[in-house]
Parts: sequence; structure tokens; C-alpha cells
Amino acid sequence: MTWTWQTAMDARLSAFAGWHFRVHCAECRLTVLLEVDRLRARHPEIHVAQAVVRMKCSRCGELPAAVALADGHEGDGRADRQVIELLP
Repeated sequence: MTWTWQTAMDARLSAFAGWHFRVHCAECRLTVLLEVDRLRARHPEIHVAQAVVRMKCSRCGELPAAVALADGHEGDGRADRQVIELLP
């Protein structure tokens, strides 16, 4: 399935098994990868939009400057990797 911003935000985390969030804090200049499966284990019924609005930097507590969902990592050799920008 090809995801859009809207369909991803409306979907439950369970639709993104094996994916990860890429969360960037502009204040700390830190980017963290958060596995969707770990978050889904704690909150199985949560929607992506609900997860995004709850995110904060683990260092400074600020809201993220950018959040994306990805089904792979840079340099993993896959040409069909999908990245959905949730917060630009």
C-alpha cells in the first residue's frame, strides 16, 4: 500500500509493523529512531496521529521539529523504501 500523510495519520500503529518513527529535535539537534512495534506493544489501539502529538524530546522535553514514518533505513539497499513525513 502507498501511504499518504492523511491515511498514515488516521491509521492505527498496527498497520506499520516493522516500521519506525524518525523523530528530530531542533533544540538538541538530535534524531532518534523509535520502533513502532515497541510503542504498539504498550498502546495497541493507538492511532499514528495520537502517537505523534504525544512525542517529546527525551533530553530537553521540547516538541519535535520533524517526525517521519519509515519502513527502512538509509543505506539498507532497498529501492522501494517508503518514508512518510508527518511533521515537516
